[in-house]
Amino acid sequence: MNDAPEVSRPPHYTQGEIEHLDALRTILTADEWRGFLRGQVFKYLWRMADKGKPLEDSRKAHFYLCRLIHHLKEVQGEE
Repeated sequence: MNDAPEVSRPPHYTQGEIEHLDALRTILTADEWRGFLRGQVFKYLWRMADKGKPLEDSRKAHFYLCRLIHHLKEVQGEE
């Protein structure tokens, strides 16, 4: 599934050539990265009914959940 750009690569999260998630992944430990991703999933699901864009927030939660699953597969040697 291809997410809309406002979900997967919003321009305000890029500084020059560096995507904020790439920078974060570089400085965080594996445990910290996992916690960050879990927090993002929770955040978007928690507030989706309050912001007036439930589909967009659901897509954002999905985006971070997919990254979390990918990370867990890497840690367990599945990818």
